[in-house]
Amino acid sequence: MKKMLSSLGLVMLFGATAVALGGQPANAETTNQDNQKTEQPAQQSSGQNNSQQGQTSNSANNQNSSNNNNQNNNSQNQQQQQSDNKSDQQNQQPTPQPQPKPAPAPAPKPAKHIAHASYRIRSARKYNARVIRSNNMRLFSKAYNPSAKYLGKPQLKGQLVQVIRVARSRKTKHSVKRTYYQISYRGQIRGWVNAIYLRKTRVYEIPFTYTSQHFPFNAPNGCEATALKMALSAKNVGLNQGVDEFLRVMPRSSYDYNEGFVGNPYAVNHTEQDWTIYPRALARFGRQFRKYVYNITGASKMKIIREVRHGNPVIAATGYRMRKATGHTLVVVGYKHGYFKMADPSSWRGTFKHANNLPVFWVSTRQFMRIYNHEGRKAVLVH
Repeated sequence: MKKMLSSLGLVMLFGATAVALGGQPANAETTNQDNQKTEQPAQQSSGQNNSQQGQTSNSANNQNSSNNNNQNNNSQNQQQQQSDNKSDQQNQQPTPQPQPKPAPAPAPKPAKHIAHASYRIRSARKYNARVIRSNNMRLFSKAYNPSAKYLGKPQLKGQLVQVIRVARSRKTKHSVKRTYYQISYRGQIRGWVNAIYLRKTRVYEIPFTYTSQHFPFNAPNGCEATALKMALSAKNVGLNQGVDEFLRVMPRSSYDYNEGFVGNPYAVNHTEQDWTIYPRALARFGRQFRKYVYNITGASKMKIIREVRHGNPVIAATGYRMRKATGHTLVVVGYKHGYFKMADPSSWRGTFKHANNLPVFWVSTRQFMRIYNHEGRKAVLVH
């Protein structure tokens, strides 16, 4: 017991001493430590709160600035978009296009011909021959009226035809103006055709049938009669007769070339006498086959051109292949500017195999006139 009391006294003594020295009891230190521990978490909590508030404030500020930036960007974008839209609208405005021309009024339909259309018919002797445009050409027995007889569609495209007469109708309330030609092909009148189916030409080639004086039999001096036969063929005459028939009926004379043929057409001439027949007698002989055969001796170049343009062949005394004057008789069957087309009756079967020696060829009008003049301008026209 005494020991316990002495221990207690010592404790109390030490405690008093500690209080005197430290000013605080040990429990106070502990309390302070506890308070410090308590304050530290509080301060940490307040710091955390402050940092969170700062972060929140910063986030809010950032969000506000971001919103402001977005608003600014949006307004700028809107302004830019408006500007672009205006620019696009300006660019998209269509450029002024020229106003399309009004469509032309449809052409009035041609009026139908009335039953009694009035035509004025005249001779076409001054008209040049024309070329047929199409095989669809329709022929009629007279200038068209409903009462005209339809004669068919001749297949003559590209062929040269002669114009015999021309008929023109007047424009009336019930019909339009029309022109019809009466045409002849190879000497035969074929009918009336609308003028639209014919065209003018610069190259005149008269259709004819070529005949040789050397085959199927040989007539060395039968060129005049053979030339006459070719010229008549352009008028569809003598097609069924051979050269020998022409030679047998050709008039003969002992010495007068104007009366008939002097010499022997079937033989080669070894004499000094000319074996021939002059245009006067040849034309008279030709009229046995066709009455429109004329002696045109002395005809000028323009006269020959005019007749060929009208579709009429001309027989002329010239020379073999138009190389030099020999008195040989050829036929003018065509014309184009500066040239005549010639048909030479002197040919053999093998002649047609050589393109440079064909019996039908073109020769300059200058060369023709030089030889034609040398032979005395002897000529016969088959009209």
